[in-house]
Amino acid sequence: MPRVRPEYKRRARARIAAAGLRIFLKKGYRGTTMADVARGIGVSKGDLYLYFPSKVALLREVQQSSRRDARRRMIESLESGSASDGLVGIVDQVLAEVDDPKIWSMWLELMAEAVSDPELLATIRIDHREDLRMIKTLLRHEKVAGTIRRRTDPDDLSRALLILFYGALFQQTLGAPWPRTRRALRLGLRALLGQ
Repeated sequence: MPRVRPEYKRRARARIAAAGLRIFLKKGYRGTTMADVARGIGVSKGDLYLYFPSKVALLREVQQSSRRDARRRMIESLESGSASDGLVGIVDQVLAEVDDPKIWSMWLELMAEAVSDPELLATIRIDHREDLRMIKTLLRHEKVAGTIRRRTDPDDLSRALLILFYGALFQQTLGAPWPRTRRALRLGLRALLGQ
């Protein structure tokens, strides 16, 4: 049996993750089955399980793919201005790319499902830790650059900033106009960062 090249495997995983996200958004996390995803990309369920042993594993890949994009945006934001502008810019880009309100309702659905699904909760916790780590990296860079208060602890500050982001996502779920949410988010970020 021929071996699958790593590059082919990487592209296949990315293609499956993109299809998984589309189907999660269309049917919701709970309503999506692995059979739905397999049909959506035109493969058998058995082939799909070669790449992802469970729906939670597929969700984890979707999150990691989003994280890679966010890291790229973060690096760009480090080169283009203040920490608050960079953080709001990252949120702007994410919201511009996924302006479908279903993504916000899926986020809330995942939070609710995680209460009774330990594997899903573990995945969301990993995603949360990665969010914190990425924000801490940005804050440490900004602290060295002198654009935020030196006495502020990056660990506490990153948690506070993430709470603001979650609040912005919740506002979007409720249908709040993004310009108003964006202004409030920028105000909160600047206050926390001392800018």
